Amino acid sequence: MKIIKYAIGIFFTLIIVVVIGVYAFLQSTLPETKGHIALEGLSAPVEVIRDKWGVPHIFAEIKNDLFYAIGYVMAQDRLFQMDFIRRVGSGRLAEILGEDLIQTDHFLRLLSVMWPEERMAEMIRGRYRDAMSAYAAGVNEFIETHPNSLPIEFRILGYKPGPWKITDGIYVNLFMGWDLQMGWTGDLTLMKLIEKVGLKMADEAMPSYPGDGPTIIPEGIRNFTQIAKTLYPLEKLAEKIPMRFGAVGGSNGWALSGKKTTTGMPILCQDPHLALTAPSIWYELHINAEDIDAAGVTFPGIPAVVIGNNRDIAWGCTNVMLDDMDFYIEKINPQNPNQYLFKGKWEDMRVVEILIQVKGKDPVTKKIRITRHGPIINEVKEGLKEALAMRWSLNDDLGALECFMGLNTAKNWEEFKGAVRHLHGPGQNMPYADRHGNIGYFSCARIPIRANPSDGPLPMPGWDGLHEWVGYVPFEKNPHLFNPEMGFVIMANNKTAPDDYPYYISRYFADKYRAQRITQLIQEKEKLSVDDNQTIQNDIYSIEAEEIVPIILDAFKGTTDPSPEIKQALDYLAKWDFTTDPRSIASTIFHVTQVKLIEKIFKDELGDDLYQAYIGAANEMFKGFQLIMAKEDSNWFDDIATTGVKEGRDDIIRKSIKLAIGDLSERFGKDMTKWHWGELHHHLSGHLVFKDIKYLKNFFNIGPFPIGGSKATVAPAAYDFTDPYTAKHGASTREIIDFSDRTNDKRVITSGCSGQFNSKFYANQSKLWRKGETHAILMDRKQVEENSVATLELIPKTEKQ
Repeated sequence: MKIIKYAIGIFFTLIIVVVIGVYAFLQSTLPETKGHIALEGLSAPVEVIRDKWGVPHIFAEIKNDLFYAIGYVMAQDRLFQMDFIRRVGSGRLAEILGEDLIQTDHFLRLLSVMWPEERMAEMIRGRYRDAMSAYAAGVNEFIETHPNSLPIEFRILGYKPGPWKITDGIYVNLFMGWDLQMGWTGDLTLMKLIEKVGLKMADEAMPSYPGDGPTIIPEGIRNFTQIAKTLYPLEKLAEKIPMRFGAVGGSNGWALSGKKTTTGMPILCQDPHLALTAPSIWYELHINAEDIDAAGVTFPGIPAVVIGNNRDIAWGCTNVMLDDMDFYIEKINPQNPNQYLFKGKWEDMRVVEILIQVKGKDPVTKKIRITRHGPIINEVKEGLKEALAMRWSLNDDLGALECFMGLNTAKNWEEFKGAVRHLHGPGQNMPYADRHGNIGYFSCARIPIRANPSDGPLPMPGWDGLHEWVGYVPFEKNPHLFNPEMGFVIMANNKTAPDDYPYYISRYFADKYRAQRITQLIQEKEKLSVDDNQTIQNDIYSIEAEEIVPIILDAFKGTTDPSPEIKQALDYLAKWDFTTDPRSIASTIFHVTQVKLIEKIFKDELGDDLYQAYIGAANEMFKGFQLIMAKEDSNWFDDIATTGVKEGRDDIIRKSIKLAIGDLSERFGKDMTKWHWGELHHHLSGHLVFKDIKYLKNFFNIGPFPIGGSKATVAPAAYDFTDPYTAKHGASTREIIDFSDRTNDKRVITSGCSGQFNSKFYANQSKLWRKGETHAILMDRKQVEENSVATLELIPKTEKQ
């Protein structure tokens, strides 16, 4: 017994020692936020004041010291996220995650192959190069001085970050540009739909396809079948990318002039809808030096405020939904696979060899072939019969750094335009307001001018020279407004310009519901306060449900008495006020029925693979669903599995609601009073790497939490239809800027400023965000000091130190 007691004592002692050791290590990874730190790269002291929300306020005397300090402080808070984002953008995931990501890395290299590091370095010029150099030096100072106390993710994955390069932040721009553009998913999905079900049904499933638009089946290619087959693997590779900016897609932004506000001065509101991650996609900060005094949010890796305000202006970003990507079918020389046909002559491709480092394995060499139209995208899968090249505006130019650094110091509309003209992708509609009482917006994008105006939505022949881009729309001719008579501008990914706009922008705009509801709420009142605008940002009324529920109810009129369960469900729908509150039972019944309807309408015709691709094109799928549901007759309603019977809309509706009731009964039991929307519909901010790993996700994920809303509501909580009903996409930040009282400016992000799960600032804004609340945006020095919880002085390192 003595031996057993002794052994038990040793065992528990060891556990205590391990727990203390782990705790001590985790504490060592948290940043120093008080006292002073001597750093090599500073010329004068810099003060970093963190407020009670963990937001760093960085005060420097000169700009280079400011950018150096931004790099150091951002690395303190978000180093793993910074490193991970640059790995995604540059295709270096297999190096830390293993051989399963080799093909994904190959795929990601297609996006950056046109931008080798030397070309990136040439693009970063003048003062922007100085800023990026100082920023990189600050990041590297942190990495070098904290080799044994880096964030825990590095220890778990078994690697240390390499030095930060001045070009690393550009990979954020490239990957974000691809993830938020519309052509990749839209064009290729449309092509596969036409090949599968024909033009008429494809036109219904992906509406807005112009009646006289391109339906080119190039000479010598009977249909798109072979191309479609080679594209499915690319979609699977894209699904493996651990971090995505956008999935379902969408953002809201609006500006009200003084004639529409209770204060008589402009109010700007912004909430970009992106993937909900832990930590947040956004890093919140306030920076001050020389002529810079800006506050807002940025992407980790970018040393400037991306969405926010300075003392004079405020700006936001919403996706233009621009079709800035086209695909060309190339004819390959049968005698030489590295040549392709153009205007009757064989041209040599540029062949780039890439080396992919693999964790625990030998490196792998891959080749990327590039034509005048861009890289051939589908040779990630070997043995392709057709070659498809990708023409993309971001292959030509970038410019995001110049844009956002210019915005940080812009003082008026003209300087705003001077900054945003450099933003080439992803195309953004940017709302604007200033302290002089002006409002406006500009579509900041490089809009391709195509030789054939009907080109764009479908792959085109690459060999005849008839489908080339001949330039870009001059910036001054991009859609824009300045001080419109109606007193407000609204953008919610809706159609950018009327039909008489002379250039093709896109056919992939979001559905009408968010823009319609925001307009409705703004027009309901003669003048709106800041609180009114915050209420709009958090609105969860569904116009989509208002339109579709009557159609569902009509499907049961004149039928034999349905079951008691269906009667009860229909009664909930009939009495619903269309507010998607977490306590709503009708909202649950409607949204589960919607999932079943979408599956019953589309899956039998498309088959599993194409159905998954189609519902992955969420904006197009929702528009198609809404258009088809508004029709009494469509071939999509017919179930191809039943012969001799042609089902109609009412048949599909009755089957779908029965399936929905069965699904919900299995989940929650037959008592409908317990079918609350928030019990089924959860918000989850998943960790970049560990979100699905059993023993780690509980530490790193934020949520799940019950939440209201839907994709169609102003306050979105959108879920992927391949995995309903967990909302992983929504308002990634919300801000309201009040030019009548700048101490009344408000913001919130989804998690917190820290990227380390053991920090009190990792998820401290999550509850605010879920409740639709905000915190004050602090810029005045006195306000900052009054709300300070920690002050750190960064000082120049002397030889004695």
